[in-house]
Amino acid sequence: MRIVIGGASGFLGSALVDRLEARGDSVVRLVRREASGPNESQWDPAAGEVDSSVLDGVDALVNLGGVGIGDRRWDEDHKRAVLQSRLDATSTLATAVVGLSKA
Repeated sequence: MRIVIGGASGFLGSALVDRLEARGDSVVRLVRREASGPNESQWDPAAGEVDSSVLDGVDALVNLGGVGIGDRRWDEDHKRAVLQSRLDATSTLATAVVGLSKA
């Protein structure tokens, strides 16, 4: 299977990538930094930017992206950041997928 994962470097994402690759799946990681190889694609969920061509023909899309939940105290600012980061990532990917179905 060919699987695209947002949040592949986090706690859950890195474990998922390891498991999927161990069973022979092809995994493309969405990364916020510059992509460093063919198994990575740069995206900016806060700006709503993702290369939709990386989603073309995938078997699965997993979104685990967002601000870390265990790295600081849950004050009101952090709660807003956690929520907004997940909304941004989900909206970015959903918009890209809808665009594929119209192509």
